Amino acid sequence: MTVTDADTPPETPPQTLPELPAQGRTTTSGTPLWVPLVLAVALVGALVAAGFFWHASSDHENDASAAQALIAAGADAKSAAEAAAVQMTTYDYRTVDQDFSWIDTAGTEAFQKYFSGISAPAIKIVKQYQASAQGTVIDSGVDVEDATHVKVVLFVDQTITGRTEGTSAPDQSRIVMHMVLQDGRWLVDRMELKNYASN
Repeated sequence: MTVTDADTPPETPPQTLPELPAQGRTTTSGTPLWVPLVLAVALVGALVAAGFFWHASSDHENDASAAQALIAAGADAKSAAEAAAVQMTTYDYRTVDQDFSWIDTAGTEAFQKYFSGISAPAIKIVKQYQASAQGTVIDSGVDVEDATHVKVVLFVDQTITGRTEGTSAPDQSRIVMHMVLQDGRWLVDRMELKNYASN
């Protein structure tokens, strides 16, 4: 008997497994594919956050350093101004030439030029009246403009004695010194002298 095509049962097509969604796929090690993806995203987020906090921390440190520099400038300028004020208001007729050396050491070139022009008459008067003076800074304050420019306000008492007047009452003055930082030293650039009562 001959078998015909009609007698041959139809072939069953091979079955294809449905494709798993992405979340069901795995790596060769059996780890779902979404796990490395999530980890990568988390890592990027951590790096971005770390960069942000580093930048913020860096800005904060810079601000703190700038503030410290201004504080140090104010303190150093204040010390230099107080020392200069005592030198300017303290002298003795027997050593007045040396006592006025602050003209060449305490100030800028402009300051030196100004006071050099008036020092000779002042020294002459001190010697003529055999005058002596003692200056004392009783209080001071600063106004910091920047790291190289500071204004210092000083309240100074000065007691003057002389051949004809004897001991006088303290002369109370307010001195405003404009300090500048030059070659690592705080120097008086210009100054204003006012009596307490005149404000």
